[in-house]
Amino acid sequence: MKKTLYAILFIAGVGISALFLKSCGSSAYAEGILEYEVSYPYFNGTDLILKMLPSKMTMKFKDGKFRTTITKGSRIRMDFISDCNKKTMISAFQFGSKKIAVSLNESEIKAMLKEFPKVVYIDIPETDTLAGFNCQKKAAVFEDISYPDCELWFTSEIDIPNANWCYPFSDIKGVLLQYEVERYNMRMRLKAKRFLDESVPDEEFNTPQGYKTVKLKDFEDEVKRFTMMMSGD
Repeated sequence: MKKTLYAILFIAGVGISALFLKSCGSSAYAEGILEYEVSYPYFNGTDLILKMLPSKMTMKFKDGKFRTTITKGSRIRMDFISDCNKKTMISAFQFGSKKIAVSLNESEIKAMLKEFPKVVYIDIPETDTLAGFNCQKKAAVFEDISYPDCELWFTSEIDIPNANWCYPFSDIKGVLLQYEVERYNMRMRLKAKRFLDESVPDEEFNTPQGYKTVKLKDFEDEVKRFTMMMSGD
């Protein structure tokens, strides 16, 4: 009887300790789903085109991998699948019936990141919570004044090692819950709104089925045509 009681108390104690560690931020989530709001703070197109642009992004992560997905209906979709351990990435783009994908290694990603202007970080003594996670704040100031400054909010309560290796903000140690990114003449602001403590199937990090594998130049040319059409250029 005593052994049974001790076992119950031990299990309960482990559960309470785990909950306490999560709430204090000393233990991080290694798996789950983040939902982000997507906005376009510098968009100059028409309201009609703005309504056609995606307004939500999901980020599924597990075991040092993550997959971000931006969709609008069933015709527009962009996926980025990153293995932060091996530092490889798959980009997949769908517009209507066209589905293309490209696989990139670390050196190719670094070459792409050189296109972005150098950034200086300014520590901001503010804290907040986004999607239930405690966050720190930095300001990102670009050397190229044509790039607007932006706020970065990031957390250490999500366990994705090298989470930002494929982003312009690779020096940030933590998972970004609010940030801005510009690519193909389109600047997006992403802000985490909800976290789902759910398991993520391993298959989520495979190359999407039904996509044609293309070279990086062909992939970028296709996405540029789409963003130029959306921006009205």
